[in-house]
Amino acid sequence: MDAVAYDRIAREVVAPVYPVIAGQIRTRTGITQGVCLDIGTEGGYLGIALAGITDLKFYLMDASSEMLDIAWMNVAVSGL
Repeated sequence: MDAVAYDRIAREVVAPVYPVIAGQIRTRTGITQGVCLDIGTEGGYLGIALAGITDLKFYLMDASSEMLDIAWMNVAVSGL
């Protein structure tokens, strides 16, 4: 599957889950400051959701340069 098609599924199907998972991560770990390395970030949605509720500094990594381009676009659109 190409990156654009994969990202469309993430946005249209999975998107409502990312804020829930981000909240669970924050609650269960109690970590709200420091550095977060998001490996296999895909479109960056989980990292963006976590950034919205923490003071973490994020590094997004993915094996696909196309997915990283999408992630950086999503970061910019989110105002981060």
